[in-house]
Amino acid sequence: MKGSVDKVTKDLGEVALVEASMKEKPWDTQAMVEFLHFRAQEVIDLKNNVSDRWVSFMREKTINTKKTEEINQKAKEAEELSKKLTATMKAFVAEVLVEFRAKKA
Repeated sequence: MKGSVDKVTKDLGEVALVEASMKEKPWDTQAMVEFLHFRAQEVIDLKNNVSDRWVSFMREKTINTKKTEEINQKAKEAEELSKKLTATMKAFVAEVLVEFRAKKA
């Protein structure tokens, strides 16, 4: 879970690079930059949700407030959410970042 959050955080750094590149174009790219931010925000929101769940999961696991079955269920949920985050980021890269990287002046 934390590994997925860390990787997505690192990969989202490319959004700033693409945005800077878009702003250097000789034509108006404001709408494209806004679209990039909108789609990136979807990934960021999911990443924050996964991160919050990870913190909650680790806290509950550490202070031992839940039964083993409950912790195992939360671990399964966390794994599924982590997979969703990874899939969402892959889709974002394929559908948005790759497309914007390909734009030439």
